[in-house]
Amino acid sequence: MKEVDFKSITVTRTFDIRTLSLTYIAHIIGPEDTEGEFNGTLKRVKDVGNYKVLQATLTIPALERRGENYPVIVLSSKSSSSTYIMGINTLSTTYKQRVIPGEGCLYRISSTGNAGAISYNTKATCYRRTQKVFTYFKAGFEKTEKGLTFLFDEEDEEIKSKGYLHSTSSEEGKVASCYIDFARMLADGVKLASLRYELLVVSEDQDELVAFSVWSFDII
Repeated sequence: MKEVDFKSITVTRTFDIRTLSLTYIAHIIGPEDTEGEFNGTLKRVKDVGNYKVLQATLTIPALERRGENYPVIVLSSKSSSSTYIMGINTLSTTYKQRVIPGEGCLYRISSTGNAGAISYNTKATCYRRTQKVFTYFKAGFEKTEKGLTFLFDEEDEEIKSKGYLHSTSSEEGKVASCYIDFARMLADGVKLASLRYELLVVSEDQDELVAFSVWSFDII
């Protein structure tokens, strides 16, 4: 089993009484080509082999914090074909958190099949008890008609009815699977535009700074 590419070290929260704003600072180990895709700043702190210790900073107005809306820090790496999303709990009263949801998680992706059809199977193992673990697949499809390209996801009713893809999700480390029927797609002029595996870990402690962590891995 493999470790995830992004590993959180600490997250801290500060309050600026002059601007009435909350600032969240996360230190995260990530691949060398990591880029930030969120409404904040990202800088490199130091090198750790082929990885970097990164500092992600996110500031929000304190009066706009809401429990149902989670500001996120989003990091991505082309070299590892992965993305990391950290969801911030703005209602938390904690000032510093060292143990982040998903810490120590391991995952495995395996596949079997041929040019006509392929099956992917995954399993994730996370050792921390006060969290919920979910694993699932997300797919994107495209079809070109009369020079126009249409995009669909796995929830589209036509995609479901055609049976191009069959997938299962899982909780607490059980195996998740995904079956893709390329032969049936080819007959209908449909292409698989993307396929990714996602690992979602949600904290069960409502006062933690980090409400959830998501790792997304591009397969296709």
